[in-house]
Amino acid sequence: MAALKVDEEVQRVARIKAEDMAKNNYFSHTSPTYGSPFNMLQSFKISYRTAGENIAGNSSNSGAVNAWMNSSGHKANILNSSFNYTGIGVVTSSKYGKIYVQMFIGK
Repeated sequence: MAALKVDEEVQRVARIKAEDMAKNNYFSHTSPTYGSPFNMLQSFKISYRTAGENIAGNSSNSGAVNAWMNSSGHKANILNSSFNYTGIGVVTSSKYGKIYVQMFIGK
């Protein structure tokens, strides 16, 4: 399995999503501002064949990754061979410490 490559535009959208979650105080894949991760990618003109998203609220990077790897759905996104690009947004959150958004696309 090939390693995921960072896509700068996907990274930018992941950061915007993380900022949106912190600013609007929600924790969901569906943003009140942008809709689903798929709607959001499309509205930012990112084309993809397949896409996914992981979100976490955690005080540390390793804690967020461990939580994802201990969750079957999140781990499946990380290991999904249909995805070849990723972008991760991390912002400070008063509620969680940090909010993490990892978006995946397959081109």
